[in-house]
Amino acid sequence: MLEAAIEAGKKAKWLSDKDKIKSRRKPDGSEVTNADRLAQCMLRTSLRKACPEAYFIGEEGTAGQANLNALSSGTRLFIVDPIDGTRSYKLKKSTWSISIADALIVQDADGRKRLNQLAAAVYAPCKNTLYYAVKGLAFVLNPVAGRINLKDQPGRRLNVATANATDKVPVVTLYRKGINQDQRFPDTKTKLEAIGNLLGRSSKYRMDALDKGSPALSLAMAAERGNNIVITREDDPFQPVTNGMIAPWDTIAGRYIYEQAGGKAPVSADRHGNICLGQGNLSVSIMAPTQEQADEMDKLLTNTILPDVVREH
Repeated sequence: MLEAAIEAGKKAKWLSDKDKIKSRRKPDGSEVTNADRLAQCMLRTSLRKACPEAYFIGEEGTAGQANLNALSSGTRLFIVDPIDGTRSYKLKKSTWSISIADALIVQDADGRKRLNQLAAAVYAPCKNTLYYAVKGLAFVLNPVAGRINLKDQPGRRLNVATANATDKVPVVTLYRKGINQDQRFPDTKTKLEAIGNLLGRSSKYRMDALDKGSPALSLAMAAERGNNIVITREDDPFQPVTNGMIAPWDTIAGRYIYEQAGGKAPVSADRHGNICLGQGNLSVSIMAPTQEQADEMDKLLTNTILPDVVREH
């Protein structure tokens, strides 16, 4: 999986360096480039070769409309965003990545399904940095040189609770992707903007000023920085992907890396690690270096911004 991410990332970067990027608009209004399609093809070939029985879900093409709920319990799948942060990629910024999650669909005693992640990789070609995680462990490898030998050079282990933070005040990274396209919940944009305004005015937190291109990359970087709380707009991954929704490939790899680096979700989070808003499937994920920080942020948003939160477990 790691080699596949690096190979696809280097090819995409080569296309950018040679000014060979061609783009078009997809039906949902988002951009896709020839590099997205090529990288996904490369990833699908490599991952299926490594694990033929696994189901492949990528953002581009018909697979992007896959309904995870139609897959049976026990199905192993790779969830891929071939270029996470396509706009950043097209503008030749460094904030794009190759994102891969390896997961298994499991069914709980109540009959509801969830994703049990096995591993994740986020590779940032312009930074030549690889973030990856397996159960209980997360690492960053920089620079990536030659063939990866994790046995001898696994990289630097990540731990969000002990990372050397540059800020004593917790930094909050807030992702609100798709709020202008989502027509299911008219108050979605208002609520998420209210969260940003609340935290921006607070002396207890500092909003992340980084250029947000790839959600997965920002989440992985948050695991490295320390004292960084992450809030992302999420959706139930087992709902069919429609315009404006957060798809499984948007944040799953980055969230897993942060989690395996010791990140905590609020104790009130549902089976997907999210907090549902209102009566629908719209939700947010809160992850923090400590349980206390996660629960405190949950309480702040619930009591101040989201008084109609419904807890679903």
